[in-house]
Amino acid sequence: MSAILTTEQMYEADRCAMAAGISGAQLMENAGSAVTAHICEHWDKCPVLILCGPGNNGGDGYVIARQLFEDGWPVTIVEVCGNEKLGPDASLMRDKCSSLPALASLPREGVKDFALIVDAVFGAGFKGVLPDELAAFFEEAAQQDIPIVSVDVPSGVNGTTGRLQLVHHVRP
Repeated sequence: MSAILTTEQMYEADRCAMAAGISGAQLMENAGSAVTAHICEHWDKCPVLILCGPGNNGGDGYVIARQLFEDGWPVTIVEVCGNEKLGPDASLMRDKCSSLPALASLPREGVKDFALIVDAVFGAGFKGVLPDELAAFFEEAAQQDIPIVSVDVPSGVNGTTGRLQLVHHVRP
């Protein structure tokens, strides 16, 4: 039996799990392992670009990158929006990926070099709008018909309302 949780319910589930003695790092490992298993079940080994954001969603992405890499997948990581907001658990997962290939920024022309993209940028608690560069990257990936696996919810979707928040709206 599966349930769909609201953002607040998910935060509460994480809080209860940690209160019961499951560490934040273990929750991250569990989430990353579930996504990794999904990828391995649905794709053959192929070049994967993993976009890691500044929060715990990015930490999940680092777990996925490490696990796929250890399984022989060609993996490249991009830190999106910097890593200055990484908490201790996400920083730990990032440190475990220090030997993996990484790009300094989102590829523009090179997006077609990847057969799969993992979106671990923003999670269910995302509010605001997606940065223009990231929105343009996702648009390019869509035009190239590259599949994207998102952790929690696709970046740019508000996990509470379900609304797309992809671009800045400028009004005169």
